[in-house]
Amino acid sequence: MVSKAVVVGYGVSGQAAHRALSRLGSEVIVIEDSSDPALRGLAKSRNAIAAFRSDELALSLDAKWPDLVVVSPGVRPSHVAHHYFEAPVISELELGWRMTDLKVIAITGTNGKTTVTTLVDSMLDESSIRSIPCGNYGRPLVGLSDDEGWAVVEASSFQLSTISEFAPDVAAIVNVTPDHLDWHGGFENYLGAKLRIFENVGAGSFGIMPSDFSWRPPELPFSVLTFGADSGDFFASEKELISPFGVIVAKSDLKKALPHDILNFLAASACAISAGASLEAIGRACKGFEGLEHRMEVVAEFAGVRFINDSKATTPASVVAGLSGLRRCVLIAGGRNKGLDFEPLLSQCEKLAGIVLIGESTEELNQLFIGALEPSKIVRAKSMKEAVQAGYALSGSSCDVILSPGATSFDWYSGYEQRGLDFKKCVTELVNSLEG
Repeated sequence: MVSKAVVVGYGVSGQAAHRALSRLGSEVIVIEDSSDPALRGLAKSRNAIAAFRSDELALSLDAKWPDLVVVSPGVRPSHVAHHYFEAPVISELELGWRMTDLKVIAITGTNGKTTVTTLVDSMLDESSIRSIPCGNYGRPLVGLSDDEGWAVVEASSFQLSTISEFAPDVAAIVNVTPDHLDWHGGFENYLGAKLRIFENVGAGSFGIMPSDFSWRPPELPFSVLTFGADSGDFFASEKELISPFGVIVAKSDLKKALPHDILNFLAASACAISAGASLEAIGRACKGFEGLEHRMEVVAEFAGVRFINDSKATTPASVVAGLSGLRRCVLIAGGRNKGLDFEPLLSQCEKLAGIVLIGESTEELNQLFIGALEPSKIVRAKSMKEAVQAGYALSGSSCDVILSPGATSFDWYSGYEQRGLDFKKCVTELVNSLEG
């Protein structure tokens, strides 16, 4: 029983944590640092006994007061709440796991975790197994305490860094490449947060990981299933996706079949089979999957030029993964760098007909590509409209123009979704003007 709790951050997950704790009869105090006082007012209207900013903490609350502190994913490790209180500090994910009777599939990774979460949910649905996508994608896990079935949880490194007892029945890492280094303070800390997904997984449960994953302790209490492009328990032949139980689906039946798509299908299949889905149902889900918005999304095609929205690609590794299956292309890249090295992008130079630079990292990327591309193939743009027009001008015929930024959107936009929507709007306007 939690009699007194502090909820830090009052966004979607913070509000869900507040509601869940209130149902338990807990007294709740909210800390919200938004410049908009409306969120603090909302917390009070929902029976929080107090709501204030973190800079008021020392004046407003005894460090010994709460039994538990619940932090939202957006609360950085450097936030005062992580070291001020004497009570345990946990994530909303941890709180949700403690409060639910749902079986849990937890999925993490640098790239593809939302896609894999969506696929697993679809595969279970095709098998008539009740499931709910949640966590970092969909509803917060803490809001599902009264439901039955499977929770398919997208788990971020932020959420996993503050678990303690979280023990999913199926735990999967899709991949790990450098990301959020500014947040975690380095790659080892970031990797460590991801690996915590396996920390409490016990006998009778499953761990899913890439066949080439470098981390593998000598003894694991749970069953391990691996996946890979050409090796692992789940792998791809020249024509088919294959499981230990037989063929999953023919590649020719897939609507999305780039290299990273294949890995996502294999990872999702391993998770779904571990949860009891049938091979036939998994195959149907794969065949019907058309992809998610802002992830290698073909927006339009005009005169042999395809315009592709990959705004969700916020790391260099995700850009390389997306470009690996494309023909010659013009890359629109840039934004706010989060402490990552852009150098992996140089590996794609041979297929680049040009690059259009946007956002705060324009000069950093310009310096990287000087000497790698002809000066005329490097263009700076001051808006997405300029970027789309410049991309088309560089494209020539039979060439893709792809927005795959390799950086966050917070210099120009509120999120990658808004950036992707602006790209789509600008593409539509350009195509309409060209069609006359």
